[in-house]
Amino acid sequence: MFLFGFVFATNLWMFAVMNDLHKYILPSMDYTSEQMKTATATATATATDKTTVMTAAADDDADADEQQRTVYWLDQSALDDDKADYFSGTWYMPIQNFRSLNAKAMLTVEDASHEAFFENREDVRMTVDWLDFANEHMSRWYKKLDVLSADNNDVAIKKITGNFLKYIQATPARTKALMAMLKSKSKSAPTSTSTSSPVRPLLHPTIAIISFGGILKKSGTVLEMERSRNLTITTLGATITSLLRVGFGRIVCTGIDDIDKIFVMDAFELIRRQYEDYFAKNHDDGNVIGTTELAYVRITDKKMYKTKYVNVNRPRASIYGLQKALTGKYKNKNDGGVTKTEQWLGTVHEPSYWKYVYSTEPDLVLQTRVASLPAIHKALERGRVLMPHRLQPVTHESDLIDYDNNGNSMPAQGKFKDILDIDGDMDMCCDDGIARPQWNKEDDPTETRCYTWWWDCGYTSDWQNLGISEEVKHRRLLYYTPLIRLSQGTNIASISGSEHERKCRPRKRNTPNDICQRPSPSGRSYATEEEEERKKDDEQI
Repeated sequence: MFLFGFVFATNLWMFAVMNDLHKYILPSMDYTSEQMKTATATATATATDKTTVMTAAADDDADADEQQRTVYWLDQSALDDDKADYFSGTWYMPIQNFRSLNAKAMLTVEDASHEAFFENREDVRMTVDWLDFANEHMSRWYKKLDVLSADNNDVAIKKITGNFLKYIQATPARTKALMAMLKSKSKSAPTSTSTSSPVRPLLHPTIAIISFGGILKKSGTVLEMERSRNLTITTLGATITSLLRVGFGRIVCTGIDDIDKIFVMDAFELIRRQYEDYFAKNHDDGNVIGTTELAYVRITDKKMYKTKYVNVNRPRASIYGLQKALTGKYKNKNDGGVTKTEQWLGTVHEPSYWKYVYSTEPDLVLQTRVASLPAIHKALERGRVLMPHRLQPVTHESDLIDYDNNGNSMPAQGKFKDILDIDGDMDMCCDDGIARPQWNKEDDPTETRCYTWWWDCGYTSDWQNLGISEEVKHRRLLYYTPLIRLSQGTNIASISGSEHERKCRPRKRNTPNDICQRPSPSGRSYATEEEEERKKDDEQI
């Protein structure tokens, strides 16, 4: 009875969502820290030096049509292991690296990322320009505001689900543009190559796994249960559509419980309806949108997800399951006559078709751009393991008009007043290097020291209503201003940095050739048009 009622209520909500949607307006270069220390100015570098630093082909340097963007990479020596700079809950690797991952060693949820890093340390790469490959980590934003609680008004829950819906709704046009660009290139190619195979995105031979778990309250009021369903489906929907934007060939959402499948299928349906005017269709192998297959796999073997530290380790289970499918060890068929291997890999392509694996969580919205995809593809082909930066959203007054504040949102005052709108397709956020500020809790404004995440210190309850300025309360965030807002992303205010205290420097792109350059000897990257600032930095080394 509960499940029937739940599905019925969910479908009613889906109908409401579809109506509500009408309200909304619609070259790869490795760079190491050792090279940072020893690099000389570009003007005096020898040809050998350039070969060492710039390992890409010459045609990666520029593209007049801007369909390809120069991407510089940081290797593991440019990262701070102790601060876990590499950690974002997401990674992207060649399938041979994936096959060798030690899933058994992943005893905590975070270990899925830690093991991926330490087992592939020499091949790990992160982008110098964060916007080439990053994600927006959304769950801490809505958890902080307790958006599910009936004690809070609907401002925060409407903001976050509304923004996710706008993102989902904007995706079909971007998918269509990607396919149009590919078809255009195909038509301009020689006949022998343009007709030899279907037109597919560069990263199509990718299986993406999303280790799903619902944001579901086990009990509560009708309003709280409704909010949890809405938030779960739209968060997952935004995560999935961020992968549709880059053209992955197959996206597999994994689950453990019966309710997981209901949520995943509702998210698929929400997405599919946005594509009805484009090229969505039903398929025997599940939902197919454009060239991307969507699938759900339930993991039933407790040995895959239960460890001595956690009862349900979803990323570990996903990795175990896909590894087993790739080895062909699943033999038994389900009631529909489909093997578990076919559930994982699909039946449209041979298992050997899949070349890359992307692993993520259901609250991580990918930020990249079409112009950067060739460089990402090239890095994967070279055996690199790619880890995105993790942008940290913050609760800000501009996103929460008429919200019952209670000190949980940052007033738009002082250096926190202005937020830089960043176009994720065009603009940049250049890596600031390994250095980061040091904070002494003895300098906190009252005897009550910060006891939460460092970026949340300014919200400490004992610091409120004492006349303390916002810049004093949020002093740890001053280094990460200006705050930014990704207009092509979730459009929620974020610090220009990660939860691990690493920083990037946001900048509007003024000319087609303005990009984040190779880092200076200090480790900081400057945009092409910041040559004077770069020279001053070099002189101080």
